[in-house]
Amino acid sequence: MQENKKKTEQELFVLTEENKKLDRENDDFKREEVKLKEMVQSQKDEMTLLQNKLRQQKAQLQRQNVVVDVLSKQVVSVSSYLLRFSLCR
Repeated sequence: MQENKKKTEQELFVLTEENKKLDRENDDFKREEVKLKEMVQSQKDEMTLLQNKLRQQKAQLQRQNVVVDVLSKQVVSVSSYLLRFSLCR
């Protein structure tokens, strides 16, 4: 009987230690989860900022392309006029 009790106490001790170890491990995983969630959120925020910046740059590029197109047409028009003017002389 005494031997059974001692064996049970030893098993209980081993299980208690294992439980403590698993609790610490679980706490580590929970802390890691929080860090990962924060990192993912930070990356999402950064991605949103970059997408907004890209949209702005695309809009600016479109405006610049319109200006280039208009100016190119004006250059062609003026060049054509000057060419006709010089031929008439």
